[in-house]
Amino acid sequence: MRRLVLVLSVLILAATAGFAYLRSRTEQLLRHDAVAVASDWSLYLVRTTPEFLLILAGELPSLSTLDAYRHAERLSRVRAFEIFDRRGTLRMTFAGGQPIDGKTASVPLVTLAGSRDGPLVEMEQGAGDLARVTLPLRVAGHVVGYLVASVDQDGLRSTYLAQALQTAISIAVLLLLLGIMVHARLGFQQRKSAAQIRYLARNDALTGLPNRQAFIEALDDMLARDAAHDRETAVMLIDIDRFMQVNDALGQEGGDHVLSAVAERLATGCNGGMVARLGGDTFGVIISSDAATIEAERVGGRILDLLSETVEWRSDRVQPLSSVGAVVSPTDGRETSQLLRRADIARYAAKAAGGNRMHFFNDRMGRQYEDRLLLQRTIDAAIAAESFRLEYQPIIDLRSGRLSGFEALIRMASASGEEISPAIFIPAAEHTGAIEVIGRWALMHACRFAADWPHHLEIAVNLSPVQFESEAIVSDIATALSESRLAPERLEIEVTEGVLLRDSPVIRERLRALQALGVRVVLDDFGTGYSSLGYLWQFPFDKLKIDQSFIRAIDRNPRARGVLRTIIALGRTLGLPVTAEGIETENEAAFVRKLRCDLAQGYLFSRPLPETEVASFIMKDAWPKPAEPADALAPRCVGSRQ
Repeated sequence: MRRLVLVLSVLILAATAGFAYLRSRTEQLLRHDAVAVASDWSLYLVRTTPEFLLILAGELPSLSTLDAYRHAERLSRVRAFEIFDRRGTLRMTFAGGQPIDGKTASVPLVTLAGSRDGPLVEMEQGAGDLARVTLPLRVAGHVVGYLVASVDQDGLRSTYLAQALQTAISIAVLLLLLGIMVHARLGFQQRKSAAQIRYLARNDALTGLPNRQAFIEALDDMLARDAAHDRETAVMLIDIDRFMQVNDALGQEGGDHVLSAVAERLATGCNGGMVARLGGDTFGVIISSDAATIEAERVGGRILDLLSETVEWRSDRVQPLSSVGAVVSPTDGRETSQLLRRADIARYAAKAAGGNRMHFFNDRMGRQYEDRLLLQRTIDAAIAAESFRLEYQPIIDLRSGRLSGFEALIRMASASGEEISPAIFIPAAEHTGAIEVIGRWALMHACRFAADWPHHLEIAVNLSPVQFESEAIVSDIATALSESRLAPERLEIEVTEGVLLRDSPVIRERLRALQALGVRVVLDDFGTGYSSLGYLWQFPFDKLKIDQSFIRAIDRNPRARGVLRTIIALGRTLGLPVTAEGIETENEAAFVRKLRCDLAQGYLFSRPLPETEVASFIMKDAWPKPAEPADALAPRCVGSRQ
């Protein structure tokens, strides 16, 4: 009996000791696993996030980056992570598939800095086991910030301990085998997680194509090999034309379907060349050949044909036309960065030419690109210095000959003081999105200036199609009216046909919202578009403006006179006042007045006036000469067209 008790005691002690050892070993393995997962995640963040350094500087991540994080999160066991800069300031928190705005660091800087000597691991137990790992983020060997990652270990601890307990009770010898099994299982999961992270680091999550990082590395290698074997390397950048409109129409899921279809077609149409998704709707192709120019031209034509085929998404059909820019090394350069920049310039030229075409880079494109960069820098400098200014061109009531109001026209000068035409800088500002800032300034400034005029005078402000696409446009106009105390009925918003090309309920809703404010909406440059007549009954307008090209043609083209007569009569029929732009001669003024046109503006009446001359013009109109007929026109003011 005593022997049995002794044996049982020894077995119990052995089982207890074995279990304690294995429990300690399990904790070590869990810590090692957590560090490995967090380290892989830190490499993924640094290597696959183009704007990673900008995030450390306080910038928000892009939508494509957030999508990549969400996809990677589903494939790994990192459930949340925090990014700190070198000073310990929290720059980003990501949990549950969403970024969370953080204000202060939740980990002291001394703790973060301590992770340089080795990862700091905190094991948390509760409803879900988590390991909180703190380690430095390095770029080119330098610490640029710190990562605090929460690694999911839910279920692993209880599983290991249950296995350890069962093995310890059955036989102490098997405790060692259990440790081996646990280690093997953890190693498998670690290798699987690492493999998934490595895949995401070099492949696009949506299409499965190589990503930008893999594309650049492959291009570096290809250029080196082709240079050594006297071969050429062609690089092509492909952009989907008007993809934003496709995404708006089909939704994000439909847009992703279109991108996947494009990726499949590129993979089959590039004849062995490397295809990658570089981000958004931009794809890249690398071709190595003894005659890369000829091969790229052939592949480019095939790409245009393949992508022009419709893509079906549920009940919709989309034709994803594309713009292709191409360069060939060594003719267009030998460095990866130079080739990509020039391919992008060529792609931009193809898109600017109307899209659905391919352009090879040439020196003229390069000069245009430099001019465009200079213009963009000039615009940015003007925005920063608030050096834009407005001029005001009078609008005359042809029935009375009196002043009806002014049109605000924006002006900008170069660094040397030379005037830059609005026809040049406004399209550039629209392309970069700077027009929203410029337009908001012009609207506010014009309203404030006009608020002091006599109450019967109106102010007209032009609205860019890019501005009108912004959800904030109605609130911007409401704010300008409120802060300037300008009566809404004195403000006219002029829109061109470009605003109306996207015939959608959103456009109608915004136009009606403006009218609900009391603002008048004017259709500018009427008669120059393809569908202007259809717009008159589809959209709510308060006034029409005839494009000055018709006015310039009335002396030499009878058809232009007929078009003018029709437009003015149409305006009367619809109850819409009509303004004739570009009146420069007495003959032009007499002709439109004979047609009973309501309003006119142009250099016959006055050039656009600086703010300092507006008051005197208003005073002259307020006290006309007694001998002057009521419908007389003001004397012509010499100057160039606006």
